[in-house]
Amino acid sequence: MVKHVAFLLGSVVLLVTSATDAATYGMCVPDEGLTLYAATSARSTQSGPLNRGARITVTEEKGRWAHINYVKGKKTQEAWTLLGALVPCEQETANATHFHPFGRPIGEVKAGVLLENAGYDCMYDPGLRFCRWVGYCYRPTGLNVPRYRGQFVADERIPEGQRAEPDDYFGLYKKDLTGFDRGHMAPDASLKAFGMTAQEETYRLSNITPQYSLTNQGFWRELEANIRSWSTTSSPICVETGPVFFPQKRIERRGRNQVAIPHAYYAIVAQGSPPNTIAFLVPNEPFRHGWSEAKNFLIAIDEIERLTGLDFFPNLSPDVQSAIESSPAAELWEP
Repeated sequence: MVKHVAFLLGSVVLLVTSATDAATYGMCVPDEGLTLYAATSARSTQSGPLNRGARITVTEEKGRWAHINYVKGKKTQEAWTLLGALVPCEQETANATHFHPFGRPIGEVKAGVLLENAGYDCMYDPGLRFCRWVGYCYRPTGLNVPRYRGQFVADERIPEGQRAEPDDYFGLYKKDLTGFDRGHMAPDASLKAFGMTAQEETYRLSNITPQYSLTNQGFWRELEANIRSWSTTSSPICVETGPVFFPQKRIERRGRNQVAIPHAYYAIVAQGSPPNTIAFLVPNEPFRHGWSEAKNFLIAIDEIERLTGLDFFPNLSPDVQSAIESSPAAELWEP
């Protein structure tokens, strides 16, 4: 099985595709660095740096990474060799995470703004007052990092009048849970590996929607927990999630900044390469659903694309996209 890995070489982020099942996540380049050689002919070699965002395929040989193919655009340079061994990272680095191994979602968002954060990124839609899609990856590291306990704040990267403010959510919560929570799209509990700052950034209101309390505290919470349970150290989970608005249904809004209330939410989960996928469409409604009903919410990725106008996994070939997107998952994944 092929794994995707991102690590730091000095200040340069490299995305690595590993052809082994080795536990490569959490591995970094040692302080003394590594040497890269490329065979330019049968008798000569040359060394040189890799560019930012370079893709390389690697195989493991006697504890070392060797036999590297360096991919630049559509051209593959052959017979690269990496001399040296990766070492365990002391701490996860958010810049070492690649949130979209198969490409960011593509689709027109009027006046959309790409917002990059320590543990996730998202495409902000000023008309909604939150993001149309959010991408993050999860792996079970940083489990002992304490949870962030702070305040929801306006995303100051967005101009006033085009963003949600904390008072837009005042009065929406009801003690009987018939009202709304401030629902995360990138969940703070899934980003603990990247430290307190990454968790704090999930409380920016660009990442928050008015989500019915019974949805947020019911099925959606269970879905997020199950997504975390599907991940392993060597095989992380990458997630695309966001709001859905049905074409024939009126969009309700709340607050002085007219924050839209989603009709539903999608969650697309990918693991491995080519990816195994499972996708859900969860209604935003004042009813509690449990994980026992999860099969009712399975949906084809093609259908999510139709509803949202987005194209997911654009870097995959049309054949692979068709294979993983045309039908709902046959079964739920096991933890």
